[in-house]
Amino acid sequence: MEKVDKLIEDLAVHISGIIESGDDMEHEIGEKTSALAELVSARALMN
Repeated sequence: MEKVDKLIEDLAVHISGIIESGDDMEHEIGEKTSALAELVSARALMN
C-alpha cells in the first residue's frame, strides 16, 4: 500500500509541476489527471 500511496503523491506533484510551468501540455495533463483519478479510486477500494 505504501508504494501505491507514494505513486499517487509523486504523480500529483508531477502534474502540479507541469501546470506551474505554464507549458501548453493540456493533453498530457488530462491523461495524467485521469490516471491519478484511477489510482485514487483503486486505492479507495483497497481499504
